[in-house]
Amino acid sequence: MQYTVVSANEWLYPDVCEYRTGDCRAALSAPRKSYACCQILLRGLPEGASIQAEVRGLAGLVPEWYELLAIPVERTPGFDRPEDDDSHPLSEQAAKAKREPHIPAGSPHPTRLAPFTVYDCCKPLGERLQVCGGAAALYLAVPVPEDAEPGDYTGELLLRAADQELAIPASLRIHRAVVPEETLKITNWFSIANMASRHGLEPDSQAHWDMIEKYGRMMRRCRQNMFSVGGPEPILQEDGSYRFDTRRMERFCRLFLDKLGFTYAEGPSVAGRNGYVNKVFLCGPKADIPALSHAGYIYLRDYLKALRSMLEKNGWMERFYMHVADEPHDGCAEGYRALAALVRKFFPKTPIMEAVAYTNLEGAVDVWVPLNAAYQANRAFYDEMKADGENEVWHYVCCGPRGNGFVNRFMDYPLLSSRYLFWGNFAYDLKGYLHWGLNQYELAQDPFVCSAPPHIAGFAPDTILPPGDTHMVYPGSDGPWMSMRLEAQRAGAEDYELFRKLAQADAAKAHALCAKGFTAFDRVQYDPAAFDAIREELLEAVSRLA
Repeated sequence: MQYTVVSANEWLYPDVCEYRTGDCRAALSAPRKSYACCQILLRGLPEGASIQAEVRGLAGLVPEWYELLAIPVERTPGFDRPEDDDSHPLSEQAAKAKREPHIPAGSPHPTRLAPFTVYDCCKPLGERLQVCGGAAALYLAVPVPEDAEPGDYTGELLLRAADQELAIPASLRIHRAVVPEETLKITNWFSIANMASRHGLEPDSQAHWDMIEKYGRMMRRCRQNMFSVGGPEPILQEDGSYRFDTRRMERFCRLFLDKLGFTYAEGPSVAGRNGYVNKVFLCGPKADIPALSHAGYIYLRDYLKALRSMLEKNGWMERFYMHVADEPHDGCAEGYRALAALVRKFFPKTPIMEAVAYTNLEGAVDVWVPLNAAYQANRAFYDEMKADGENEVWHYVCCGPRGNGFVNRFMDYPLLSSRYLFWGNFAYDLKGYLHWGLNQYELAQDPFVCSAPPHIAGFAPDTILPPGDTHMVYPGSDGPWMSMRLEAQRAGAEDYELFRKLAQADAAKAHALCAKGFTAFDRVQYDPAAFDAIREELLEAVSRLA
């Protein structure tokens, strides 16, 4: 049995043997209130090999062990092209990827072209390994508590697989730096229905609620502190009017705000459009009531009053954000403004947040959430919005931006791309981050075998979503299993808070250090060894403050 220890910032593949950070030793490093992590690639294993793993030494800390499951990436949309088609806007990158199946991590996106498999899913380690071509992989995450004694520790990682034993030399540096509490607002939208169906549970059963709690705990692990929640449920009356039941919403908020420790809640959009280019806003349980009609006003009035009453009763008004309608554009800006005015009639102090294009919505939106590429292209406008102190600017990614070097959380991008999302928050002073897909699997998609499904619910029926866009967790046998991309985001959110802490003492130093890795959303340092050196410099700088 052969092994290679690899940084947690570099993808592992079953068919790749050499890595930039590959080593025969595990050199771990972490601040307090964080995790010390590495990956281990094993080779020469039989199918279904048994596995046992433990840590000796390393300050006596109790590790978390995961088996990394190899996930197929069957398509790389936007990069794949016919061999004779040179007109594709990404054809140069695509051609390079075809010539070099494993492109060095410092190269443009993608890292590889489909088909390939990558170790993305983190399954809690069991007794047997899922061996792929004689290879298997492990992920080690050692929680470092806030009260751990800083210093350098040694030890061993002991592995017993298929009647073979390995003793991997290991070291752990615990920095004096402590990761601060979250100030960055993070939300990943999730599917409650998938939390039932993908685990074989009856919707709204106690088992379903227990599963929702498991997902919530995983979100908190990755420092997500905002959650999306369905609004009051409409019940049709005999006279054709609606009353609104808030009990389910209230139960959900109690779980996430009071028990799981989330800070903020965001309500659903009060209206929507039947297609992105459509200008007419609709509302109601069947989305068939023109929102700006008299009937729309009556429906939304009663809906908003019921919502306000529930939030006021529980003291949650100051922790609530509103959505009006997703992704408004110039063609529907006037109608959006009218709807926003209606919302403000009942929620005058509640922030309205929205994923937005660069469009004329000043005064209607309080929290602007553009794509990171759109922010960068229109930075002067968004910085002007920030400057008046009345607006926040966040950023989001979804199926775009795709290509041209912009960071995103796709499985065919370098693993560091997911982590750098939050370096952008620090570099540009963006207060939050949003993504649509924590577990938004398409109806027929099995995320263990399909990473890039057709977007059935999308506006373009031929849209193929980029690999991993639908999800950051996998529906495991006992609950959600996190991905390496989710772990990268957790680490990036911690980096944000460490940069912010350093900036409070020396802003110039913090931004100069950040710029060593992140210059812009489309210009980052993808060499994982260079990144690890920058991170170590950050930890040492914050430790000196302590």
